[in-house]
Amino acid sequence: MVTGIILTSCGLVNATAGAVAFVSLTQCDGEFCGFNALAGVAGVGLGTILLGVGIPLWVVGAGDPEPNDDASARPIPAVAVTPRSVAARWTF
Repeated sequence: MVTGIILTSCGLVNATAGAVAFVSLTQCDGEFCGFNALAGVAGVGLGTILLGVGIPLWVVGAGDPEPNDDASARPIPAVAVTPRSVAARWTF
């Protein structure tokens, strides 16, 4: 869940910064500057990818954990001692 929160936060910041960079830095004397436009699109793209990975991790991590059935699946040894006998039992 923590990884999802971190990735979602970084994705949101990156997408916002990329959009701002694209809108504000692409105007160079009335023409679009190629590198600034590419940097803005790359920022939005990377932010979108981070959001696409982070949100599902956050949602899945916030769910209730599965019950632990491993305890019932382990073999359990038992020893019974009486005055006239000794018995051993191993349950699978």
